[in-house]
Amino acid sequence: MTDSAGIAQLKPYLERHFVSLAELAGLGGVPPGRVMALIEARAIPGPIYSLWSNGAFSSPIGGAHAGPPGGTPTHWYAPAAAWWICRARDLAPTECATAFESRFMADFVARLAAEP
Repeated sequence: MTDSAGIAQLKPYLERHFVSLAELAGLGGVPPGRVMALIEARAIPGPIYSLWSNGAFSSPIGGAHAGPPGGTPTHWYAPAAAWWICRARDLAPTECATAFESRFMADFVARLAAEP
């Protein structure tokens, strides 16, 4: 598969299931800088996919593909992260990360205890 063919196949999938930083910020009702601050604090996930103009792409789960990246990437984010952005509205990014982690762990432990 050529680099351009790879992009041609991947791009419609990304456009259908994921959003740009500006779109994610809009869904969360905050400026893009706030989204970036939450990502840097590890309160919400970063880009799910990154796509470069030379056909290279990567994801946190699948790793890097189609050679070394070249040019400026386009990042794609999970729209579900907007829910967490809305919940983070009144907290500092590091407070969000701590609160979200604590809540996740408590929920996970409670559900694990309920399993046979």
